[in-house]
Amino acid sequence: MKEKTTRLELLKQGAMAFAVLAVGGLLPISVLGKTAKKTVKGSSSKIKFDEVFDVIVVGSGLAGSVAAMTAVEKGNKVLIAEKMEYLGGSSINQEFHFSCPGSAEQKQKGIKDSPEILIKDLQKVGENYGAPELIKEMAKNSPRFYQLLSKLGITFEQLKPLRGHSVPRTLWLADGGKKVLEKMHTYLNGKCEIRKQVKVDEVLTDANGRVIGVKVREQYVSSKTHDDDLINRSGVFKVYGATKGIILANGGFAHDKAFISGEANYFGKLSELSGSAHPGSTAGLLKAMIVKGAHPVNTSLYHFAYPLYERDFYYGLMVDAAGSRIADEGNPNKFGRIAFKSKNKLGGKSPICVFDKTGFELISDKQRRDAAVQAGSLQQFASIEELSSAYSIPVVALAKTIADYHQTIDSKKDEVFMKMVGELNGAAVKNAPFYVIKVEPELNYTTGGLRIDPKARVLKMATGKPFKGLFAAGEAVGGVHGAQIIEGMCTLDCGTFGMIAGEQAAAMEAVKLN
Repeated sequence: MKEKTTRLELLKQGAMAFAVLAVGGLLPISVLGKTAKKTVKGSSSKIKFDEVFDVIVVGSGLAGSVAAMTAVEKGNKVLIAEKMEYLGGSSINQEFHFSCPGSAEQKQKGIKDSPEILIKDLQKVGENYGAPELIKEMAKNSPRFYQLLSKLGITFEQLKPLRGHSVPRTLWLADGGKKVLEKMHTYLNGKCEIRKQVKVDEVLTDANGRVIGVKVREQYVSSKTHDDDLINRSGVFKVYGATKGIILANGGFAHDKAFISGEANYFGKLSELSGSAHPGSTAGLLKAMIVKGAHPVNTSLYHFAYPLYERDFYYGLMVDAAGSRIADEGNPNKFGRIAFKSKNKLGGKSPICVFDKTGFELISDKQRRDAAVQAGSLQQFASIEELSSAYSIPVVALAKTIADYHQTIDSKKDEVFMKMVGELNGAAVKNAPFYVIKVEPELNYTTGGLRIDPKARVLKMATGKPFKGLFAAGEAVGGVHGAQIIEGMCTLDCGTFGMIAGEQAAAMEAVKLN
């Protein structure tokens, strides 16, 4: 049983958190007291740098690695600072889905596509939450990222026709995250400085607001806990200078239970239960940038992972442990919240999604579908009675729910959940065999983060203008995807804005430090 926290313990924890913020320079001087000194403000000449680089990249995942490659190719002295004891961030464990219009694979199959068609798809699925200027920039630069991967010798195994995309454009590579990053880090070896266990606590500016460096802790040892930013004081403090720019590619905050709980308590619980969330994905640097005046956007939007591509749930019927329908199966943006609430309400029993033979065959991501069958997460049953027994769902209640669903499809109008039933193409939970998967969301990606402009420059909340010398890319950024993410766009986001950030930082006029 979890022990109850005493008031004294809470005071001790608060004192420790305050101390960490103070040491890390995250509290304003007025909070620390009148006698405290501003040791990192003022002109650049007053800051003593332990080392100086042209460009500093925070994070070694896909966005950070692409940014470093781009800056290195422009002849810059580059440092990659990675806080974990291994490289790659959350990208290292991801399958590589890359949605690219105009790829060679599309042309070989005679598929006509363009960045303009992709933009229309993204705006439709994203429900206009995404910033149009960022979507356009990402789509426009997709061919350039494809060329970068081709130069590294990356080849793809499949071209997938997935729901949400109007044409087949999603390229897939098995175990691709690891393979791609290994090639990138091999390329960077000897061309730039790559350091592990270096945690960036704060971005430093001079008296004019120009970004000139970072305060870090070398020899940092991650506790891999959800509150690491608050309790972990490991490491040796150093100050690195950057004559041209800083690129924040430090990822998201899916592992930061406290930060997520501030948006939605049940999502905080999901963060705690999601084993696929990268243990280094915490909000410490994001919070430090907010204190510094950066504009955070979409921090309450999250992406959940399932054994199946979430947009393929459209072809099934989602029911809870009591046998009642609970969702519009075509709106994956709500699955995480609905599934978690249903599980809590019904004694910890997860909801399920039921497909019939037709629905199973219509699933767009067949590679992922077949992998789910092989792993046992998508199970086959000969009858509704058999699957009801296997999942302890009242068969009478489930049968009635299915009958009501048939009437909804026949009437061509879902008056309860507003599902668009016109594209089901016969998937109606009628034809055996039936296939069932538990709807158990894994919180592994956060779509919110720092607001940037099309040049990947981090924007200030007060003025909407960019910090001079500060850029961001990848999961550290918010406002790109909108309400929903369709498959392959996270890779495209990281790749294109990683390139743009690297190019923009490399093109900055160098300032003189020390």
